[in-house]
Amino acid sequence: LPIIPLTHLGTVCFFSLIVLGVSAHLIFVTEQVGIYFTFTAFAIAIAALTLITLPLFLIIGFVRKGALFNYIIVEIGVLGLFWVLWLATASFTADQLVLLPINCDFNYSDCHEPQAVNAFSWLNWLILTAYWPFLLVMAIIQQNRGNPVWTKSVGEVNMFAPGVVVATQVYPPQQQQPVMYSPQPMQQQPQMGYPPNTPGATYAPVPTQGGYAPPQPQVGYAPTPPPQQPQ
Repeated sequence: LPIIPLTHLGTVCFFSLIVLGVSAHLIFVTEQVGIYFTFTAFAIAIAALTLITLPLFLIIGFVRKGALFNYIIVEIGVLGLFWVLWLATASFTADQLVLLPINCDFNYSDCHEPQAVNAFSWLNWLILTAYWPFLLVMAIIQQNRGNPVWTKSVGEVNMFAPGVVVATQVYPPQQQQPVMYSPQPMQQQPQMGYPPNTPGATYAPVPTQGGYAPPQPQVGYAPTPPPQQPQ
């Protein structure tokens, strides 16, 4: 795949150089008669911007791997911008060509220079139309297949790679071992009881260390009735 961006972007840079040179010469010629065409100035600006930006993708891609400027998501955004700019250049040039007189007062070869600017502008737009959607669609397809491509350069990614297959390991069902419980003897808890009520017995709490113990019976004695005298 690296040959594809090298071919497309290299061709766009070459055509941009032609547009830049022809437009500059056209401005030089027309200024001698005191006029200049607006589309030539616009074409010079877009061609110069293209020659500054696009070679960076090629140079940095060979010199430094993993650079932010070489991310596919960045390249797609920049190429989309140039796709719009070259479409505007070609459309503006074609619109201005209609207003030009057929019989030029200057050299015959200079009359065809605006047509050359228009032709190479359309060619740049067509090349970007072929490459930019291809890169965008293939990046989306690879991302959906599980291959992360947005933060990689075009030279590091195989756009025709198959999807990532995630192997699932099947584990045999585990049998639960029965849990054996050994009977434990129940410990008898001492029962807190009270002695049966005894007639004439009263209970009072007996203080102990740290608390009170159950009340202990206290035996009380009732007075013995006197013997009855016989009548």
